[in-house]
Amino acid sequence: MKKFKIKSYIIKVKENISNLKKSIISRYKEFSPKKYPKVALLLVLLAATAVLGSTAYYTGIIDSFMKDQGPTIEVIQEEPEEKTIPSVIPEAPDVIGTPSLPKEEKKVPKDINVVDESPNLTFPADGEIIREFGFNYSKTYKDYRFHDGIDIEVPEGASVQAAAAGKAVTVSYTEIDGYTITIDHGSYLQTQYKHLCEVDIARGDTLEQGQVIGKINNPDSYLHFSISHKGDNQDPTTYLFYEQ
Repeated sequence: MKKFKIKSYIIKVKENISNLKKSIISRYKEFSPKKYPKVALLLVLLAATAVLGSTAYYTGIIDSFMKDQGPTIEVIQEEPEEKTIPSVIPEAPDVIGTPSLPKEEKKVPKDINVVDESPNLTFPADGEIIREFGFNYSKTYKDYRFHDGIDIEVPEGASVQAAAAGKAVTVSYTEIDGYTITIDHGSYLQTQYKHLCEVDIARGDTLEQGQVIGKINNPDSYLHFSISHKGDNQDPTTYLFYEQ
């Protein structure tokens, strides 16, 4: 039996397994498996041993190197902090007050039918009130009836004056009432004068307060004076200004 002497093969640092296999195979390629089956088997075992040995060798070199470098520095990789979502939704803060825009003042259209201030009406004639506003006995009609104004007893030939400035809207005549003058003072306020014997104005005239509009010449005569607002009769004494 032929003896073969196999030299030991030292794996060099940085020599990978592929180079190792090539080196072993190239160095011992003269060993044919057919001619030397045991030698071929031995080579396979040596290759396997070389692979395992290289792993151990490299491991030993790394361990030795780390020991020579001093204490091992352990690097700890921090794991990303997990953000937790609270399971309970925080309550909304108490609302002290809700800001609000300033309220716009609504302008109410002025009613032209409303008298802002009752005008100070002057007495239309000098005399004494003999019949007041309301239900009274009528000497003319000989019964009790509603009296829509006041009766002022005046001397014969007395002048009748406009109680306030305004415009004459009617001038009429009847045998019972004599001449009747109606003056409009604006704001739906009107004054009426009855039992006149003479008139000094005409319909449509613009009048001033205190202006003479007619006369009463008959004896035992009186002036019937009435006030209406929006067609409703008013108590003249609530409008008349009494001079001291």
